[in-house]
Amino acid sequence: MTNEDKMNELAEMFEVDASDLSPETKLDTLNWDSMMKLSLIALLKTKFDKRIAGETLKELQTVGDMLALME
Repeated sequence: MTNEDKMNELAEMFEVDASDLSPETKLDTLNWDSMMKLSLIALLKTKFDKRIAGETLKELQTVGDMLALME
């Protein structure tokens, strides 16, 4: 999956246009709440077969941090 595809997945999750996101976008400017955290957990599991620890979720600050989890 390309970075563009990953950004599109995140844009869909946050219900924003992909052009509004960049790796530097701060999560606190988006709808980064408990429901979004659950959505990210589901996205990582279904699309990337990855699991994420609760501590890691707390450390996420930018879209770039999310992209790094998708590697």
